[in-house]
Amino acid sequence: MFPFASVRPVQSDFIDDVKNTLKNQKILLAHAPSGLGKTAATLSPALQYALENNKTIFFLTPRHSQHYIALETLKKIKERHQVNFKVA
Repeated sequence: MFPFASVRPVQSDFIDDVKNTLKNQKILLAHAPSGLGKTAATLSPALQYALENNKTIFFLTPRHSQHYIALETLKKIKERHQVNFKVA
């Protein structure tokens, strides 16, 4: 459920980490530089998992600009994959 046409290799690795964390009900703590694509690489597998398992996602950001990026990412996922979910 990635919002863009292609996934960069580092994002692919991060997506796999998120998927494994969700599948095994563990905690993932990641430290990565700006511009890596963490928001898309986190939200896409988390959203897929939440929709398949009737879960709710809480995505917290420390700044309004980062909140905006999360909302735009979700909007792109919604448009690209024709999925229905609510965002607050």
